[in-house]
Amino acid sequence: TIWRAGDPSEGGIALVCRGRLRTLLRSRPSADWPSGHDREVEPSGPGSLHGYLSAFTGQPRHATFEAVTDAQILVLSTEKLGALPPAAALAVARTTMARSSDEYRHHTAVVANLMQ
Repeated sequence: TIWRAGDPSEGGIALVCRGRLRTLLRSRPSADWPSGHDREVEPSGPGSLHGYLSAFTGQPRHATFEAVTDAQILVLSTEKLGALPPAAALAVARTTMARSSDEYRHHTAVVANLMQ
């Protein structure tokens, strides 16, 4: 497990270099699952970026991120993020915001399809 939902955000941003990982979200409690249950929302592999929302907002992790196979992950801590030169910080911000924007468009399309 790289981090669990609720962990502090100091771990920074994780870039998957090798291996397969997954992101798990805990559902809300229900009659069938009084404590909620984990569901995989995002399988990921090389090139995927994780943890950027917590790293930039300082909020605790909202999901559990764990390796499914042997993996190599590059972690850029929040401390190192804060020490980046302006041009590098802007590049990281652009990359993470592009990713966030892509995810927002995807989820909007999924919700739109469900509503039809």
